[in-house]
Amino acid sequence: MDDGPRRREPLVLPAGIRALGPEAEAAVQRLVEDAERRQEHEAAQALEHSLRIVPRPLRGVVRRVLLG
Repeated sequence: MDDGPRRREPLVLPAGIRALGPEAEAAVQRLVEDAERRQEHEAAQALEHSLRIVPRPLRGVVRRVLLG
């Protein structure tokens, strides 16, 4: 399953978080990645739900317009 688009640039954590040490830094990195993954999934679900109001013959065209 495709997880969707990924971050193009590396996540730069603030100095305060980096100062907490590598374990805290890794935990925050995982939390941010998980949140981004959930957000992408929820956005995809919302798009699919929204397309239900579009007549079936037009859904492909509307999807292409919305997603580029």
